[in-house]
Amino acid sequence: MKNPGFRIIPCRKNAESRTFEAMRIPVKLLLLHLLFWLLYLLSQGLVFMNFYEMENITISPETGREVITRVVSPENFYQALHVELWKLPGKLIAVYLNLYLLMPRLLFQRKWWAYGLAMLLVLALVSVLHYGWLDQYLARPQELLLSRDHFSTWIRLSGLLQYAAGCLPVVVFTGAIQLVRHYFTEKNTSEALRRHQVETELQYLKTQLNPHFLFNTQNNLYGLALDRSDRMPGLLLQLSGIMSYILHEAKAPELPLERELDILNDLIALESLRWGDHLSIRMERQGQPEHWRMPPLLLVPFVENAFKHGGSAQGLLDLEINLNAQPEQLEFWVKNNRDAGRPGAPNSGIGLENVRRRLDLLFPGQYSLQVDNQADFFYIHLKIKRA
Repeated sequence: MKNPGFRIIPCRKNAESRTFEAMRIPVKLLLLHLLFWLLYLLSQGLVFMNFYEMENITISPETGREVITRVVSPENFYQALHVELWKLPGKLIAVYLNLYLLMPRLLFQRKWWAYGLAMLLVLALVSVLHYGWLDQYLARPQELLLSRDHFSTWIRLSGLLQYAAGCLPVVVFTGAIQLVRHYFTEKNTSEALRRHQVETELQYLKTQLNPHFLFNTQNNLYGLALDRSDRMPGLLLQLSGIMSYILHEAKAPELPLERELDILNDLIALESLRWGDHLSIRMERQGQPEHWRMPPLLLVPFVENAFKHGGSAQGLLDLEINLNAQPEQLEFWVKNNRDAGRPGAPNSGIGLENVRRRLDLLFPGQYSLQVDNQADFFYIHLKIKRA
Protein backbone atom coordinates (compact mmCIF):
# COMPACT_ATOMS: atom_id res chain seq x y z
CA MET A 1 0.00 0.00 0.00
CA LYS A 2 1.42 3.35 -0.99
CA ASN A 3 1.94 5.97 1.57
CA PRO A 4 -0.21 8.88 0.46
CA GLY A 5 2.11 11.28 2.29
CA PHE A 6 1.22 14.81 3.27
CA ARG A 7 0.18 17.67 1.04
CA ILE A 8 0.69 21.33 1.91
CA ILE A 9 -2.48 23.25 1.14
CA PRO A 10 -2.08 27.05 1.07
CA CYS A 11 -4.47 28.79 3.40
CA ARG A 12 -6.08 31.79 1.76
CA LYS A 13 -7.47 32.96 5.05
CA ASN A 14 -4.01 33.21 6.58
CA ALA A 15 -2.68 35.06 3.54
CA GLU A 16 -5.56 37.52 3.67
CA SER A 17 -5.06 37.91 7.40
CA ARG A 18 -1.39 38.76 6.88
CA THR A 19 -2.31 41.28 4.21
CA PHE A 20 -4.83 42.89 6.53
CA GLU A 21 -2.25 43.02 9.32
CA ALA A 22 0.22 44.71 6.96
CA MET A 23 -2.40 47.34 6.04
CA ARG A 24 -3.59 47.96 9.58
CA ILE A 25 -0.84 50.36 10.57
CA PRO A 26 -1.20 52.74 7.55
CA VAL A 27 -5.00 52.78 7.95
CA LYS A 28 -4.65 53.52 11.65
CA LEU A 29 -2.18 56.29 10.90
CA LEU A 30 -4.51 57.75 8.27
CA LEU A 31 -7.42 57.78 10.71
CA LEU A 32 -5.27 59.50 13.33
CA HIS A 33 -4.31 62.20 10.83
CA LEU A 34 -7.93 62.70 9.80
CA LEU A 35 -8.98 62.97 13.43
CA PHE A 36 -6.24 65.52 14.09
CA TRP A 37 -7.29 67.76 11.19
CA LEU A 38 -10.96 67.48 12.13
CA LEU A 39 -10.24 68.59 15.69
CA TYR A 40 -7.97 71.33 14.34
CA LEU A 41 -10.71 72.71 12.08
CA LEU A 42 -13.30 72.63 14.84
CA SER A 43 -11.00 74.38 17.31
CA GLN A 44 -9.99 77.03 14.74
CA GLY A 45 -13.64 77.63 13.90
CA LEU A 46 -14.48 78.20 17.55
CA VAL A 47 -11.47 80.45 18.14
CA PHE A 48 -11.94 82.69 15.10
CA MET A 49 -15.76 82.97 15.25
CA ASN A 50 -16.56 86.70 15.68
CA PHE A 51 -12.79 87.30 15.69
CA TYR A 52 -12.83 90.45 13.53
CA GLU A 53 -14.91 93.47 14.53
CA MET A 54 -15.33 96.57 12.38
CA GLU A 55 -17.20 99.85 12.82
CA ASN A 56 -19.00 101.54 9.93
CA ILE A 57 -19.80 105.22 10.43
CA THR A 58 -22.51 106.70 8.22
CA ILE A 59 -24.48 110.01 8.24
CA SER A 60 -28.21 109.59 8.53
CA PRO A 61 -29.91 111.64 5.75
CA GLU A 62 -32.93 112.15 7.93
CA THR A 63 -31.32 113.37 11.15
CA GLY A 64 -27.85 114.34 9.94
CA ARG A 65 -26.26 112.43 12.80
CA GLU A 66 -23.52 109.80 12.69
CA VAL A 67 -24.74 106.22 12.81
CA ILE A 68 -22.18 103.66 14.05
CA THR A 69 -22.73 100.09 12.90
CA ARG A 70 -20.59 97.26 14.35
CA VAL A 71 -19.94 94.31 12.04
CA VAL A 72 -18.32 91.03 13.21
CA SER A 73 -16.67 88.49 10.93
CA PRO A 74 -17.10 85.58 10.69
CA GLU A 75 -20.62 86.01 11.94
CA ASN A 76 -21.11 82.43 13.17
CA PHE A 77 -19.35 79.10 13.58
CA TYR A 78 -20.26 77.84 10.11
CA GLN A 79 -18.77 80.90 8.43
CA ALA A 80 -15.62 80.54 10.55
CA LEU A 81 -15.39 76.86 9.60
CA HIS A 82 -15.82 77.79 5.94
CA VAL A 83 -12.94 80.27 6.17
CA GLU A 84 -10.69 77.70 7.85
CA LEU A 85 -11.51 75.14 5.17
CA TRP A 86 -10.29 77.57 2.49
CA LYS A 87 -7.08 78.11 4.45
CA LEU A 88 -6.49 74.37 4.94
CA PRO A 89 -4.84 73.29 1.61
CA GLY A 90 -1.76 75.47 2.08
CA LYS A 91 -1.41 74.37 5.70
CA LEU A 92 -1.61 70.71 4.65
CA ILE A 93 1.16 71.26 2.11
CA ALA A 94 3.37 73.06 4.65
CA VAL A 95 2.81 70.49 7.40
CA TYR A 96 3.48 67.38 5.32
CA LEU A 97 6.44 68.88 3.48
CA ASN A 98 7.91 69.64 6.89
CA LEU A 99 7.12 66.22 8.40
CA TYR A 100 8.19 63.96 5.56
CA LEU A 101 10.76 65.99 3.63
CA LEU A 102 12.40 68.82 5.55
CA MET A 103 12.68 67.15 8.96
CA PRO A 104 14.09 63.77 7.78
CA ARG A 105 16.41 65.30 5.16
CA LEU A 106 17.59 68.38 7.02
CA LEU A 107 16.57 68.69 10.69
CA PHE A 108 17.37 65.10 11.73
CA GLN A 109 20.65 65.40 9.82
CA ARG A 110 21.55 68.47 11.92
CA LYS A 111 21.52 70.84 8.94
CA TRP A 112 20.02 73.68 10.97
CA TRP A 113 20.53 76.60 8.59
CA ALA A 114 19.36 74.65 5.57
CA TYR A 115 16.24 73.56 7.46
CA GLY A 116 15.42 77.10 8.56
CA LEU A 117 15.81 78.52 5.05
CA ALA A 118 13.82 75.67 3.52
CA MET A 119 11.02 76.20 6.06
CA LEU A 120 10.84 79.91 5.21
CA LEU A 121 10.70 79.05 1.53
CA VAL A 122 7.85 76.57 2.08
CA LEU A 123 5.85 79.13 4.07
CA ALA A 124 6.38 81.73 1.34
CA LEU A 125 5.29 79.31 -1.40
CA VAL A 126 2.10 78.18 0.35
CA SER A 127 1.24 81.79 1.16
CA VAL A 128 1.59 82.78 -2.50
CA LEU A 129 -0.41 79.74 -3.53
CA HIS A 130 -3.23 80.50 -1.10
CA TYR A 131 -3.45 84.28 -1.21
CA GLY A 132 -2.45 84.67 -4.82
CA TRP A 133 -4.75 82.01 -6.27
CA LEU A 134 -7.12 80.17 -3.94
CA ASP A 135 -8.02 83.11 -1.77
CA GLN A 136 -8.53 85.56 -4.64
CA TYR A 137 -9.85 83.47 -7.50
CA LEU A 138 -11.97 81.04 -5.49
CA ALA A 139 -12.76 82.49 -2.08
CA ARG A 140 -13.23 86.17 -2.97
CA PRO A 141 -13.57 86.64 -6.74
CA GLN A 142 -14.79 90.19 -6.25
CA GLU A 143 -11.23 91.24 -5.38
CA LEU A 144 -10.30 90.79 -9.06
CA LEU A 145 -11.92 94.19 -9.58
CA LEU A 146 -9.45 95.89 -7.19
CA SER A 147 -6.97 98.20 -8.86
CA ARG A 148 -3.31 97.31 -8.58
CA ASP A 149 -2.25 100.53 -6.94
CA HIS A 150 0.27 101.04 -4.14
CA PHE A 151 -2.35 100.53 -1.39
CA SER A 152 -3.57 97.27 -2.93
CA THR A 153 -0.01 95.95 -3.13
CA TRP A 154 0.51 96.50 0.58
CA ILE A 155 -2.79 94.76 1.32
CA ARG A 156 -1.66 91.72 -0.66
CA LEU A 157 1.74 91.68 1.08
CA SER A 158 0.02 91.89 4.44
CA GLY A 159 -2.23 88.98 3.46
CA LEU A 160 0.81 86.86 2.54
CA LEU A 161 2.47 87.53 5.89
CA GLN A 162 -0.74 86.85 7.79
CA TYR A 163 -1.25 83.50 6.09
CA ALA A 164 2.37 82.46 6.70
CA ALA A 165 1.97 83.43 10.37
CA GLY A 166 -1.26 81.42 10.49
CA CYS A 167 0.50 78.34 9.09
CA LEU A 168 3.41 78.54 11.50
CA PRO A 169 1.64 77.34 14.73
CA VAL A 170 0.30 74.11 13.21
CA VAL A 171 3.64 73.45 11.48
CA VAL A 172 5.52 73.94 14.76
CA PHE A 173 3.01 71.85 16.74
CA THR A 174 3.07 68.88 14.36
CA GLY A 175 6.83 69.19 14.00
CA ALA A 176 7.23 69.05 17.79
CA ILE A 177 5.17 65.85 17.89
CA GLN A 178 7.33 64.35 15.13
CA LEU A 179 10.48 65.44 16.96
CA VAL A 180 9.37 63.72 20.18
CA ARG A 181 8.45 60.55 18.26
CA HIS A 182 11.82 60.59 16.51
CA TYR A 183 13.64 61.03 19.83
CA PHE A 184 11.94 58.07 21.48
CA THR A 185 12.31 55.93 18.35
CA GLU A 186 16.04 56.64 18.22
CA LYS A 187 16.32 56.03 21.95
CA ASN A 188 14.54 52.68 21.73
CA THR A 189 16.61 51.68 18.69
CA SER A 190 19.86 52.61 20.46
CA GLU A 191 18.78 50.74 23.58
CA ALA A 192 17.86 47.65 21.57
CA LEU A 193 21.19 47.81 19.75
CA ARG A 194 23.05 48.22 23.03
CA ARG A 195 21.24 45.23 24.55
CA HIS A 196 22.02 43.16 21.46
CA GLN A 197 25.70 44.10 21.66
CA VAL A 198 25.82 43.28 25.38
CA GLU A 199 24.14 39.92 24.84
CA THR A 200 26.48 39.13 21.95
CA GLU A 201 29.54 40.03 24.00
CA LEU A 202 28.30 38.04 27.00
CA GLN A 203 27.80 34.99 24.80
CA TYR A 204 31.31 35.45 23.44
CA LEU A 205 32.75 35.71 26.94
CA LYS A 206 30.89 32.55 27.97
CA THR A 207 32.29 30.65 24.99
CA GLN A 208 35.76 31.70 26.14
CA LEU A 209 35.12 30.94 29.81
CA ASN A 210 33.67 27.44 29.48
CA PRO A 211 36.47 25.94 27.33
CA HIS A 212 39.00 27.65 29.59
CA PHE A 213 37.51 26.00 32.67
CA LEU A 214 37.28 22.60 30.99
CA PHE A 215 40.81 22.91 29.62
CA ASN A 216 42.26 23.31 33.11
CA THR A 217 40.24 20.35 34.41
CA GLN A 218 41.37 18.26 31.46
CA ASN A 219 44.99 18.93 32.42
CA ASN A 220 44.25 17.66 35.93
CA LEU A 221 42.66 14.50 34.52
CA TYR A 222 45.62 13.96 32.22
CA GLY A 223 48.06 14.15 35.13
CA LEU A 224 46.09 11.63 37.19
CA ALA A 225 45.69 9.33 34.20
CA LEU A 226 49.46 9.22 33.73
CA ASP A 227 49.83 8.26 37.39
CA ARG A 228 47.08 5.61 36.99
CA SER A 229 45.45 7.07 40.08
CA ASP A 230 42.53 5.22 41.65
CA ARG A 231 40.92 8.61 42.24
CA MET A 232 40.04 8.93 38.56
CA PRO A 233 36.45 7.52 38.83
CA GLY A 234 35.48 9.98 41.57
CA LEU A 235 37.07 12.85 39.72
CA LEU A 236 35.21 11.96 36.52
CA LEU A 237 31.91 11.86 38.44
CA GLN A 238 32.49 15.34 39.80
CA LEU A 239 33.50 16.56 36.36
CA SER A 240 30.34 15.19 34.74
CA GLY A 241 28.20 17.29 37.13
CA ILE A 242 30.17 20.42 36.26
CA MET A 243 29.97 19.71 32.51
CA SER A 244 26.21 19.17 32.75
CA TYR A 245 25.91 22.55 34.47
CA ILE A 246 28.00 24.29 31.80
CA LEU A 247 26.31 22.66 28.81
CA HIS A 248 22.68 22.88 29.94
CA GLU A 249 22.06 25.25 32.85
CA ALA A 250 24.68 27.94 32.21
CA LYS A 251 22.85 29.07 29.06
CA ALA A 252 20.26 30.83 31.23
CA PRO A 253 20.86 34.55 31.95
CA GLU A 254 20.36 33.99 35.70
CA LEU A 255 20.29 31.05 38.10
CA PRO A 256 19.78 30.74 41.86
CA LEU A 257 22.96 31.52 43.76
CA GLU A 258 22.56 28.20 45.55
CA ARG A 259 23.14 26.41 42.23
CA GLU A 260 26.40 28.30 41.66
CA LEU A 261 27.49 27.31 45.16
CA ASP A 262 26.72 23.65 44.35
CA ILE A 263 29.09 23.86 41.40
CA LEU A 264 31.71 25.48 43.62
CA ASN A 265 31.40 22.53 45.99
CA ASP A 266 31.81 20.12 43.06
CA LEU A 267 34.88 22.05 41.91
CA ILE A 268 36.38 21.97 45.40
CA ALA A 269 35.66 18.25 45.72
CA LEU A 270 37.25 17.64 42.32
CA GLU A 271 40.36 19.65 43.19
CA SER A 272 40.55 18.03 46.63
CA LEU A 273 41.02 14.64 44.94
CA ARG A 274 43.93 16.09 43.00
CA TRP A 275 45.59 17.98 45.88
CA GLY A 276 44.95 15.41 48.60
CA ASP A 277 46.75 16.23 51.85
CA HIS A 278 48.43 19.23 50.25
CA LEU A 279 45.21 21.26 50.41
CA SER A 280 43.97 23.28 53.39
CA ILE A 281 40.62 24.94 52.68
CA ARG A 282 38.21 26.99 54.78
CA MET A 283 34.82 27.92 53.35
CA GLU A 284 32.20 30.02 55.15
CA ARG A 285 28.68 31.07 54.14
CA GLN A 286 26.70 33.85 55.76
CA GLY A 287 23.44 35.61 55.10
CA GLN A 288 20.68 34.36 52.81
CA PRO A 289 22.08 33.05 49.50
CA GLU A 290 18.71 31.53 48.62
CA HIS A 291 17.32 35.05 48.00
CA TRP A 292 19.87 35.86 45.29
CA ARG A 293 19.97 35.04 41.58
CA MET A 294 23.22 35.43 39.66
CA PRO A 295 24.56 34.99 36.14
CA PRO A 296 26.01 31.48 35.90
CA LEU A 297 29.75 30.88 36.20
CA LEU A 298 30.41 34.28 37.75
CA LEU A 299 32.02 33.09 41.00
CA VAL A 300 33.55 29.85 39.75
CA PRO A 301 36.52 31.47 37.92
CA PHE A 302 37.77 33.13 41.13
CA VAL A 303 38.01 29.76 42.89
CA GLU A 304 39.35 28.02 39.83
CA ASN A 305 42.01 30.73 39.50
CA ALA A 306 43.10 30.08 43.08
CA PHE A 307 43.51 26.35 42.42
CA LYS A 308 45.39 27.01 39.17
CA HIS A 309 47.86 29.64 40.37
CA GLY A 310 47.94 29.04 44.13
CA GLY A 311 50.30 26.91 46.18
CA SER A 312 53.58 27.44 47.96
CA ALA A 313 57.00 26.35 46.79
CA GLN A 314 56.52 23.17 48.84
CA GLY A 315 53.30 22.36 46.92
CA LEU A 316 50.89 23.26 49.75
CA LEU A 317 47.73 25.25 48.93
CA ASP A 318 46.08 27.31 51.67
CA LEU A 319 42.68 28.57 50.46
CA GLU A 320 39.98 30.72 52.12
CA ILE A 321 36.52 31.24 50.58
CA ASN A 322 33.85 33.42 52.18
CA LEU A 323 30.38 34.38 51.02
CA ASN A 324 28.09 36.92 52.70
CA ALA A 325 24.71 37.33 50.98
CA GLN A 326 22.64 40.10 52.54
CA PRO A 327 19.33 41.40 51.13
CA GLU A 328 20.93 44.49 49.54
CA GLN A 329 24.54 43.40 48.99
CA LEU A 330 26.53 40.28 48.18
CA GLU A 331 30.22 39.90 49.11
CA PHE A 332 32.61 37.17 47.99
CA TRP A 333 36.21 36.73 49.19
CA VAL A 334 38.86 34.33 47.91
CA LYS A 335 42.40 34.26 49.32
CA ASN A 336 45.15 31.81 48.48
CA ASN A 337 48.87 31.53 49.11
CA ARG A 338 51.28 31.48 46.18
CA ASP A 339 54.91 30.88 45.37
CA ALA A 340 56.72 34.21 45.21
CA GLY A 341 59.20 32.75 42.73
CA ARG A 342 56.54 31.51 40.26
CA PRO A 343 56.50 33.66 37.10
CA GLY A 344 53.28 35.22 35.87
CA ALA A 345 50.60 37.15 37.72
CA PRO A 346 47.66 35.09 38.87
CA ASN A 347 45.16 37.76 37.84
CA SER A 348 46.24 37.82 34.21
CA GLY A 349 44.40 34.72 33.04
CA ILE A 350 41.52 34.61 30.59
CA GLY A 351 39.06 33.59 33.32
CA LEU A 352 39.46 36.67 35.54
CA GLU A 353 39.59 39.08 32.61
CA ASN A 354 36.32 37.67 31.32
CA VAL A 355 34.72 37.98 34.75
CA ARG A 356 35.76 41.63 34.91
CA ARG A 357 34.18 42.32 31.54
CA ARG A 358 31.00 40.43 32.43
CA LEU A 359 30.71 42.43 35.64
CA ASP A 360 31.05 45.66 33.65
CA LEU A 361 28.23 44.58 31.33
CA LEU A 362 25.89 43.01 33.88
CA PHE A 363 26.36 45.28 36.90
CA PRO A 364 27.45 48.72 35.66
CA GLY A 365 27.96 50.98 38.66
CA GLN A 366 26.72 48.26 41.04
CA TYR A 367 29.89 46.34 41.85
CA SER A 368 33.46 46.73 43.08
CA LEU A 369 36.26 44.23 42.61
CA GLN A 370 39.33 44.55 44.80
CA VAL A 371 42.38 42.55 43.74
CA ASP A 372 45.45 42.35 45.99
CA ASN A 373 48.33 40.55 44.33
CA GLN A 374 51.18 40.15 46.80
CA ALA A 375 54.37 38.13 46.60
CA ASP A 376 53.11 35.35 48.87
CA PHE A 377 49.31 35.55 48.56
CA PHE A 378 46.54 36.56 46.19
CA TYR A 379 43.24 38.05 47.36
CA ILE A 380 40.03 39.13 45.62
CA HIS A 381 37.03 40.83 47.20
CA LEU A 382 33.85 41.21 45.12
CA LYS A 383 30.89 43.38 46.18
CA ILE A 384 27.63 43.48 44.24
CA LYS A 385 24.77 45.80 45.23
CA ARG A 386 21.22 44.84 44.40
CA ALA A 387 19.69 47.20 41.82
